[in-house]
Amino acid sequence: MDLTVIVTVHDETVVSGPTMQAADVAIETAIAAGFSVERIIALDNATPETTAYFGQPAFDHWTRRVMTCGDLGRVRNALAPEVA
Repeated sequence: MDLTVIVTVHDETVVSGPTMQAADVAIETAIAAGFSVERIIALDNATPETTAYFGQPAFDHWTRRVMTCGDLGRVRNALAPEVA
């Protein structure tokens, strides 16, 4: 993998729609330029509503990871060895 995009979510639902659309557009642009891109949604201490929202088939092209770090930096640090 050339790039890994990690989106960390806690208590977000439909307000994440524009962010996820923008991420997908950016990723598709990178892919078109010849890069391989891994997509990860980190559900960090996610509420049931957030888990349900990101469990929709619309996000099936993303890998979902359930985390309990409680911090953006810790989530990325926890995932770094897996994506390196």
